[in-house]
Parts: sequence; C-alpha cells; structure tokens
Amino acid sequence: MVTVPDIDRWDPEQVREVFRQTEENIRNCDTMVTRFTNLAVFETWSGNSAEAADSRVATAVKDFNNFRNESAVIGVAARKAAESIDEVKRRLEAIREGARHLGLTVTEAGTIDGPTPSPSDTTFPLFEVLAFSSKKEDLQEQLSQTSTTSRTTTPATAGDSMEARALRTAGCPSTSTTTMALSSCVRTRRSKYHLEL
Repeated sequence: MVTVPDIDRWDPEQVREVFRQTEENIRNCDTMVTRFTNLAVFETWSGNSAEAADSRVATAVKDFNNFRNESAVIGVAARKAAESIDEVKRRLEAIREGARHLGLTVTEAGTIDGPTPSPSDTTFPLFEVLAFSSKKEDLQEQLSQTSTTSRTTTPATAGDSMEARALRTAGCPSTSTTTMALSSCVRTRRSKYHLEL
C-alpha cells in the first residue's frame, strides 16, 4: 500500500522532465535519419566501397529509428506517470480539505484523526453526531482507496502499472522509482546504439 508520505514525495515535474528528454531525442533522431537518408556523398562510389558505405548508412538509420521508437515508448510512460501522480495528489488534497472542514487531519499513517463526538454525548444533537461520524468515515474510505489504488495507477515503485509495462516493452529495468527507471532507460538505450545526440 502506498503511504501518505509517499504521495507527498512524488514530484510529477521530475517525471515530465524525462518526457521532455525523450521528445528532444525523438526530434534529434528524426533529423539524423533525414540526413543519413539524403546523403549524396557516396553516390559516386562503386564496388565494395559503395556496398560497405550503404551498409553502414542503413545500420545508422536503423539504430536511430530504433532509438526513436523506444524513446517514444518511454515518453508515453513518463507522460502517463506524471498525469497519474497529479490525479492522486489532487485526490489527497481534496481529502485533506474535507478533513480540515471537520476540524480533523490526515495523518502520515493514513488515518483521519481528530476529536469525534460520541453518540452518547448529549452536548450535540444526535443527528449532528451521526452526520459528523458518517462524513469522517467517508473521508477515511476515500483515503484508504487512494492509498490502495495508487499502487497500480501511480508508479511509485513501477510495479504492475501501465508505465512499468511500457518500460518492459522497451526492454528497460523497472526496479527503481519511475523517474530513475525512465531516465536510466533513456541513457541505456542511447548507449546501446552508440548514439551521440
């Protein structure tokens, strides 16, 4: 289960930075593919030299295309991860606001805490006490659901989320935090193709 401190620590902008990095890689790869495809310097070559040159150019184009496609997969994963983090943080803030309205707080342990009148307390009308307790229970249920569903919808540890599956599709590790995994994957794939972008 994801904890309240986990959600507070998540930074969607760090994940978006990975997305921006992949966008830059895609643009650079497109530029390089165009340049290699339109190379005219080898047109006057013939024989083995021409075949070798054609082979090297074809390999370079293939590598750039592969890196571009894998960057796109990682970019989609990063964008979706950032959006998921935003949504979970919005939900948590809404729960906190609801708790504050009742004079309660959201604890790091994942509970709604604060003074709660007892039904036997005659200081308040019974219907007000019951209404208060009902609202508190609703907030606790929302908080519990947020902590539970966040594990799969927001990749704090890149578990079985869509983002983790995207990483695996690109052949990338998903054992660390999402931002680290995505950033590492971009570097790993660039190194694999010996690309300097």
